[in-house]
Amino acid sequence: MVEQKNEHRVLEKISPFELKDKLIELAKGKMRITRTMLDAGRGNPNWIAAAPREAFFVLGQFAVTESRRVWDEGDLAGMPSRIGIAERFNQFVQENNHVPGISLLKNIVDYGINTKQFEPDEWVYELVDGIIGDNYPNPDRMLVRTEKVVHDFLSQELCGQDTSCGSFDLFAVEGATAAMCYTFDS
Repeated sequence: MVEQKNEHRVLEKISPFELKDKLIELAKGKMRITRTMLDAGRGNPNWIAAAPREAFFVLGQFAVTESRRVWDEGDLAGMPSRIGIAERFNQFVQENNHVPGISLLKNIVDYGINTKQFEPDEWVYELVDGIIGDNYPNPDRMLVRTEKVVHDFLSQELCGQDTSCGSFDLFAVEGATAAMCYTFDS
């Protein structure tokens, strides 16, 4: 009991980073009898969320295909065309239904069209133009339709069924450090 009180006093005086390291050390000590520990600390996790990355990469492949459809000269390609892009996306999904990530990507597109009532060409084009990455986002805080979808996700995860949470103003940044810098600069 005395040993636990002494360790408690020591833990009160350490930094959050030292505490995190101590918790990881304790968890690793138990790993011999448990499953692999997931460590998401300090931006260097020992795992990835594979499904969203697969959807991201398949969206990128569609976007490059769309760029080459407009203009294809070896390593150079054109800018995707907004007109009819939703229909071409649906054709791409049908032709690539075996590709990892395609189902999640289709669900994301369908969510925007069916739940958020986005105009299909505008929504698919926003995703394609965003992943091509040749423009600065406009508005610069976050893409218009994407912000609405992210808002729904955050509301669901942070508030559940509680409607008293209100709404969030979102500003997408590169990570936590960038968020702090933007906050301090504003």
